[in-house]
Amino acid sequence: MPCPVCKTDFEIPPKGVADLTVQTFDKETPRSAASEVCAEHGDLLRMYCLKCGVKVCSTCCFEAHSTHSYERYDQVVEKFARSIDDDVQQVTSRVECFRVIAAQLEVERNKLLDNASAVEQDVRDKAQKVIESAQRRMADLLQEVQSLKSAAEKEIDTYSDSLQTAVTEMDSFRTRSLELMSVSPPGDVRQAGKDVHDRAKELLQTHVIPSEYHTVKINL
Repeated sequence: MPCPVCKTDFEIPPKGVADLTVQTFDKETPRSAASEVCAEHGDLLRMYCLKCGVKVCSTCCFEAHSTHSYERYDQVVEKFARSIDDDVQQVTSRVECFRVIAAQLEVERNKLLDNASAVEQDVRDKAQKVIESAQRRMADLLQEVQSLKSAAEKEIDTYSDSLQTAVTEMDSFRTRSLELMSVSPPGDVRQAGKDVHDRAKELLQTHVIPSEYHTVKINL
């Protein structure tokens, strides 16, 4: 993907966007190496006005933005990237946790089905030894087991669906956040970084790590 500042292709390092090298422009950097120049003064837009949320040149800092706070634009972009990387890392950790829980849930499902099958077979074996009237009881018992099994499977399916929803939403957030770093940063990188952070916080608060799930053993 292209760098949002210099447009050079790059790959995101294994540890995230925080490990990317930030390209800066000093006084000796040719004007053609910068992505933009000030329309009013013709100087490179090296600075970022924190109050207005726009890139400015050094002359703008002493004129129209003289009373505002500002930083070097490359430093603002670096903070922006680090903020997104921190949020993505937290959500990624949560996604992995949910996937482990989902795998454990599948183990519990198998325990439920094995237990239900064992009970069904036990009911059949006992029913063979009773009289005709007891055979009606056998049918009642099998129906009860089936009902309990269906209810337990429904509960597990509901639990599994909620986990999948959480994984889908957080995976989508992670993808959109990383795509945001593959294009030129928005005009107000502070606001964009805040939006990403707020969404990550919302996801982490909404999809909390559930307690370990254990299915109820079926007994008659």
